[in-house]
Amino acid sequence: MNTWTYIKADSFFLDLLPEIKNYKRKIAGTNTKGKPLEFSQVEIKQINTALKKIPDLYLWRYVKAERFFTDYLPDIKNFKRKISGLSSRGDSLDFSEQEKKLIKKSVAKMVRESLL
Repeated sequence: MNTWTYIKADSFFLDLLPEIKNYKRKIAGTNTKGKPLEFSQVEIKQINTALKKIPDLYLWRYVKAERFFTDYLPDIKNFKRKISGLSSRGDSLDFSEQEKKLIKKSVAKMVRESLL
């Protein structure tokens, strides 16, 4: 699985790993001249460490919610509204305790599968 399928690379690198440069090119695998370009072993370790911290941070800033719910939790409906905290009428709306447990479990699984 490609790590960046579920992780928002711009937010992830700008907030958590600003010292890693050219991350878009490294994700693509080539430099501007078409030559191979990859993350160094040190950068991979830093990325993996930051990925493991995601569940403790503001999750939806770093995870692509639509892709995540479609692939990992397709039974949870109205996730966009629940993330925003408001129903269509403007009432407060949140995930149930059971949904929160499922999300936590699924995020941990996604992170394990996303490690480089």
